[in-house]
Amino acid sequence: EVLPGASAITTALVASGLPPLPFTFGGFLPYKKGKRERELQAALDRGHTSLYFESPHRLVSTLEILTNINPLVRISITKELTKKFENIYGGQILKLLQRFSDRPPRGEFVLAIDPTNLINDPYHYASEPTEQSARTRLPLVLITNLFVAVFLLLALPVIHKGQQGFVQHA
Repeated sequence: EVLPGASAITTALVASGLPPLPFTFGGFLPYKKGKRERELQAALDRGHTSLYFESPHRLVSTLEILTNINPLVRISITKELTKKFENIYGGQILKLLQRFSDRPPRGEFVLAIDPTNLINDPYHYASEPTEQSARTRLPLVLITNLFVAVFLLLALPVIHKGQQGFVQHA
């Protein structure tokens, strides 16, 4: 199997269908509910896609917080990326909250939030949230690999003291 991307973040970003650039990756959301709420509000205030790792133990609570802040925001939740039981869920927060409340989440999750593309009516479920399995996403794998290749070619090389190289962190 082809590993689709350099990390779960780039894979989740492409798989989400949300605007890919610019984006912010915030690591794991804070453990404490108040700090998590402030970080989610900051993500909505940024005006571009934000991605976070989230624990299965806090996913439902995080979706409840997002529902209280803005139930119209569009999100994507990716589960177990690059693994056998990979799934991609997207759409309305209320429907996803119901889905994960009915079946307690298990696994590793990436939450993507797009504050620029609001859903008009959070109570209207004209379509179910999308759900993709690893078997149905070969085109996604190819697109992800293309995205990562372009990113590596264009975004990483930098000019430093007259020499071309890669960004290094101390």
